[in-house]
Amino acid sequence: MGTRLSASEAPVDDEVVKFWQEFEAETGELVEAKAVGELYEGGGELGVWFLLVLTDRSFWFKQVPSDNWIANLFRPRPLSASSRRADEYTLRIPREDLLSLEEPDQKYRRWFSKPVFPRLTLTWKEGEATRSRRFSVDPTTDLLPRLRELFRGRGVGA
Repeated sequence: MGTRLSASEAPVDDEVVKFWQEFEAETGELVEAKAVGELYEGGGELGVWFLLVLTDRSFWFKQVPSDNWIANLFRPRPLSASSRRADEYTLRIPREDLLSLEEPDQKYRRWFSKPVFPRLTLTWKEGEATRSRRFSVDPTTDLLPRLRELFRGRGVGA
């Protein structure tokens, strides 16, 4: 029998490496953590799949639209403006504008009623306005712990 590699030991696809190198080159920001998650608009329960990216300067919601979002995760496209589709949505929030990260109290929920990806609310300032978005994030990545650490270090909600 062959040896199985864990997800952290598995070889990384060259296309994925290239995608993140291009992301960093185009944004001028260093990626610290990333994950897949859903962004929820309004009060709906169905979200839209996004890449969630924490960099040294910002938090990003980056939609990579496709008829098949799973295929897109394995075939990332370049970020160049000429390759972007009209329905692509990107939201960049500077770290200094982040105000809070709210997580629902899970201690009284039964394990079978918890969503697979925890649902959170991120709040930030945008000019004079305060904005927030509900989203969920893959809990197996280091994004959520990094976000919690970011807010703990500031002494604000997380």
